Amino acid sequence: MCDLAEAYGREKRGDRRGLAPFVVVCVAGVLSGCMNTLSNPVAALSVDRTTTASVPDKAPEAETLSDQATIATAVGFAKPGLPYPWSNSVTGAAGVITDVADSYATGRLCRAFKTSRHGFDGIALYDGLACSASDGIWVLESFEPTS
Repeated sequence: MCDLAEAYGREKRGDRRGLAPFVVVCVAGVLSGCMNTLSNPVAALSVDRTTTASVPDKAPEAETLSDQATIATAVGFAKPGLPYPWSNSVTGAAGVITDVADSYATGRLCRAFKTSRHGFDGIALYDGLACSASDGIWVLESFEPTS
């Protein structure tokens, strides 16, 4: 009777052992899709250069024009010899106008100035000239990065 029980037990264990390699192969096959960079570890470090056109770039001209209009208005409020801070809530840029000098060379009030501008794209210094139009609005006549 003992031999019969042992034979029956070996037969049942044999069935389970035959299933184990099948399970291991299936699990390895499923996981190999997640680990395909194991054959080339350098590929895992590469940068994905995929680009899409779903989000268009914002026109830099619009931001520049908005900052220039804000600066021209601030120059109108600035007083010679005093620094005058400005900020543009549309672009997030800000700066300080300095070295304001009045002139009437063109027959209208103009102000030469220097300003800093710091925004999301960095920090820069500019030289400019703004003049008051007949309607009282200040317009930039020149606005160039300081060299």
